[in-house]
Amino acid sequence: MKEKNLLLIRTWLYALLAVFFLSTPLWLKVDEGGLGYPFAYLMAAVLAYFAYRCFKQIKTTKNEEMAYAPPANATTKQQITFYKRYMLIGLAAYTILTIIIVPDLNDLESHSVDSVHLWAPVSFLYKQFGYWPAVLFVPVLGLIITLLFLRKIKQVKALNE
Repeated sequence: MKEKNLLLIRTWLYALLAVFFLSTPLWLKVDEGGLGYPFAYLMAAVLAYFAYRCFKQIKTTKNEEMAYAPPANATTKQQITFYKRYMLIGLAAYTILTIIIVPDLNDLESHSVDSVHLWAPVSFLYKQFGYWPAVLFVPVLGLIITLLFLRKIKQVKALNE
């Protein structure tokens, strides 16, 4: 996807979220003394700023730039940094997902709750195959993606040599 198209989508999403937060006092009952109104207006202001920043960035972005890929003219060090950054973000995300999912599955398995809200693939695995496949799904997925990133980093290093 082209970077300009992504920035345009982000701009519209930020603007729509800002309008959503501005409209919450119209359809949501909020206590007068609570933090509802200030929070809604603060979020609308922050999201409007993000939309403006993305809109300004569209003007400086080249048509050839692609989103979430290192530039074609990037050095080997920049490409390796790019892939390492996303690998580390992925590791953190999969760890957090695992920490969120495992206690819910433990509660469900011990019958201390009747139902829990789970990510759809994990819920499918739990219903079809039981506890352990559902628990191990996110860590194994994270491991596979991390190994793919490591392979890509190794390929980039090999191309440089």
